[in-house]
Amino acid sequence: EKEKRKEDLAAYMSVKALETEIEQLKEERNELKEWKTSAQAQIKDLQKELSAANSEAQKKEEELQTRIKNLERESSKISGQYEKEMEKKQKAWAKEKEALEEQIDELKDEVEGITLDRDLAEETKIELEQEVDTLTG
Repeated sequence: EKEKRKEDLAAYMSVKALETEIEQLKEERNELKEWKTSAQAQIKDLQKELSAANSEAQKKEEELQTRIKNLERESSKISGQYEKEMEKKQKAWAKEKEALEEQIDELKDEVEGITLDRDLAEETKIELEQEVDTLTG
């Protein structure tokens, strides 16, 4: 009977240890669920920010494209006017044209930079979506 009590006590202790481990695993699971929910919310917020940044970049790109077209039109108009004037005015026009072309080049560079930023943002968005898929897996 003493042996039976020892076995019963050992079984009881084993059950208690398993119950404790189960509780710890439940707590860990709950913590992971909370972390996952938080991470998903952060990803969603980042996606919203990314979408807003993309919209802003696209808007700015359109504005810059319009400005480039306007500057190109202005450059062409100035070119036509000065072709009819004296050689002295042609020299002045050449300087102004060069300045406008530099502005156009700078704006084109800026548009290119914005386009690269937008492409990078799109790649980041795809990576975030993949990460969300992985987390929600």
